[in-house]
Amino acid sequence: MVENQMSLTLLKACDEFDSKINECAEVIRRQNGMIPGLGPSKSRDHSQSVLYLKVVSILDTFQPPRLPADIYYARLVQFGDQFLRSKEYRLALAECYQRFLSTPVEKRTGGKLQAQDDQMALETRTQLGMATCQFFLAMERDPEVRQAATVDVVVQQLCQVRKTCVEVSGQGQENYWLIYNGSISIFTLCSPLIAFGYAQLAVEFLLFAALSMEAQVPLNQAKYVLWRVRLYAAVCLAYEESKMRPEALAFAERGLK
Repeated sequence: MVENQMSLTLLKACDEFDSKINECAEVIRRQNGMIPGLGPSKSRDHSQSVLYLKVVSILDTFQPPRLPADIYYARLVQFGDQFLRSKEYRLALAECYQRFLSTPVEKRTGGKLQAQDDQMALETRTQLGMATCQFFLAMERDPEVRQAATVDVVVQQLCQVRKTCVEVSGQGQENYWLIYNGSISIFTLCSPLIAFGYAQLAVEFLLFAALSMEAQVPLNQAKYVLWRVRLYAAVCLAYEESKMRPEALAFAERGLK
């Protein structure tokens, strides 16, 4: 009976945590003009500051011991991904991803024997999320990549994503979906490099993403074909923009095999 009451209490706390964060996320989406038919709010900057503090307060309220560590820290990553999709990059980066990654594994799991693959997946999602947030924050400051410092930030984050994917690939093909996520991050970060005259810097990263997809047997399934085609096309475009036409042709032929 006591155990059932504890389970109900835990479920209620989890639902309350999710509900409060989701309410804030919905307001953020509205403020950022991500609801069809609604443009960004004119009071967006002020509202974002208020919402930021509200979210931080919620995260602090539900941290252990209010919720078990393994549940709380997994939700931090989930909420980070949610805020990233809502274009709330600072909140996702500082209060979700960095809060998760700065916490020792033993504390994150509450001493429980959590599967190693589960922790690796959370850490990988966090690393990819942090790199993507850093990228978008740099692009907000310099959307046309006019400053050398912006190029440096993008390349640094691309290196981080590649490093993360290499580490994941060494853990076995059951983690193929993390490689897929990494390829999306690389494609996203490389797009402005190609668009604004730095295609030569993008080539090696796009090539890595395409070859990493090839190396994962599960990612050779038919449902991933369209994404692989987009990667191949991006590699060829980067080669072309870099005046490396023989390489572009060779890679296009590789993709047709």
